[in-house]
Amino acid sequence: MEIPFLILGFTGPIGAGCSTLANIIPRTNPSALVNKKQFYENIIKELENISDDMKKVSSDAELEKYNKQLRSLYHQRAYLQILRQVKEPKFIYISMSAIIIKLVLETMAVPEFDKWSEQYSELSDILKKFRSKWIETIQLYNLHEKNFDTLSNIEYNIIDEMFKELNEMRKKLTDIELVDFFNNRISELHLQTFGNNLRKTGNAFIEDGPFGDLKNLPLTATEVNKYIKYYRNRTDSKKANCFIIDAFRNPAEVEFFRRYDQFFLISLYASEETRCKRLERTILGGSLHEREDFANIFQKINERDWGDDSSIKDLHKQNVSRCFYMADIAINNDETNTEFDLILFKKFIRYYALIASPGCIQPTKEETFMNLAYSLSLRSSCISRQVGAVVTDKAGFVLGVGWNDVAHGQIGCGLKQKTDYFNETELFSMGLYKGLFSKEDVEQFSESDSICFKDVLSEKKIKEKLSKINLEQTEKEEVLRVLKIKRLEFCRSLHAEENALLQVATRGGMGVRGGEIYTTTFPCELCAKKIYQSGITRIYFTEPYPNSISENVFLKDGIRNIEVRQFEGVKSFSYFKLYKTP
Repeated sequence: MEIPFLILGFTGPIGAGCSTLANIIPRTNPSALVNKKQFYENIIKELENISDDMKKVSSDAELEKYNKQLRSLYHQRAYLQILRQVKEPKFIYISMSAIIIKLVLETMAVPEFDKWSEQYSELSDILKKFRSKWIETIQLYNLHEKNFDTLSNIEYNIIDEMFKELNEMRKKLTDIELVDFFNNRISELHLQTFGNNLRKTGNAFIEDGPFGDLKNLPLTATEVNKYIKYYRNRTDSKKANCFIIDAFRNPAEVEFFRRYDQFFLISLYASEETRCKRLERTILGGSLHEREDFANIFQKINERDWGDDSSIKDLHKQNVSRCFYMADIAINNDETNTEFDLILFKKFIRYYALIASPGCIQPTKEETFMNLAYSLSLRSSCISRQVGAVVTDKAGFVLGVGWNDVAHGQIGCGLKQKTDYFNETELFSMGLYKGLFSKEDVEQFSESDSICFKDVLSEKKIKEKLSKINLEQTEKEEVLRVLKIKRLEFCRSLHAEENALLQVATRGGMGVRGGEIYTTTFPCELCAKKIYQSGITRIYFTEPYPNSISENVFLKDGIRNIEVRQFEGVKSFSYFKLYKTP
């Protein structure tokens, strides 16, 4: 069995392990690993041991425990047998950061670079030296974009050497800028800024461009795609069809590669505490981790890396949170022991087997219920975000489902337009709330726009309070820009978790105590309290809720310790693609 073409992309916050796994795969081929006799035979031996142990127990609880282990091992055996048949592909590693640096080198001939160069002379000298050495090779590479198959072996080797040095320079630049950042010599990481500028203006050193010009959004993705074509079309022994892209930072880059049927985006998750410790231990080293303010500085990097998609004007910026949401496969990487690399790789090979042979194993219950939750979320007419939730009993049977939306018989904000808010004759008119806000409060919206009632009213209340404070108008505008408070009590919708729990209550049936809830977004503070009170013992979620204190306070304060798990597995984007047998 041969995989003719494959692109694996990775995304995740800093320290989650994207680069770790992306570098392991080309070095430790999945097929090569499982072909080791001992690795496969260990599974067979474990199956035999469990089968023997099951004969010695009589209680249902013990049999259930062994049955669960047995099922897991049968799944492992099934996908390992698939991988033993897969011909070892040659993976090419592509660093998105290295591609950004290539574009930086091509956009240095502007006055803005000269200004930047005066301020950051060490980095500037590195870039200038590299450009001087390789600019002709870069031009050769760009010139043959449409006919890479006409290059000679000598030209292939020269271009390969250029990209090898480009990757080495990327590591050097990263080390320098991290040290500078932690020593407060710079306020922003250069590579993040370069990427943002390229996606906005097409030039790494020009920050301001006309709003609405989105042609540069996929610029870095287009350049990565060129590199893929370079390897797919070359005529020497290094021709390749399987690629690893590390790491996606902007949703437009993900959307660009969706054009490929065999593109899969893999997100990696680890807690902030784990990632901070990894950055201390493995990335920075030296004495930086001994600084008392290390955690605070890490948090600054993390917040900018994670991104904020609240404004359409920020589409060009890094937004790992949105990329994380768009992933096809989610892997948890919170391991702290010395063998976490191997544990991470073993998790990956399950999904690699599904890519090689869709339907070779069945989805887990977690994957099934989270896929259902995502499907339910599409019924929401909420403007802010669409959320779905599924409540199951402790045996794994569905008790209730829900999605965030207004109460039965009401019209959701996403279905109404600005004109409806001031139409006194309409049956479901927002004139019911006359006096809460005026046309002046929504003048930034066009007549056909839908309006989030919560956002408009929250902003109006903040403005009313600011009017009582002695501040200049520019200062008030800055406060409004920074202070993005969303008062949930003004939201017309019930949240997905609330609707799921209410469905169980209003439709009758057994209680939810001891059960589980699957939700596409981590429960907010209001829902967390209801989940705790209902007796649910475990929460599965995919997206974190912004700045929520739910987990640390509302779900831990009490006699019950609710287990909170970041979802791991195949997500809704590729659920049928990977689990439906061709």
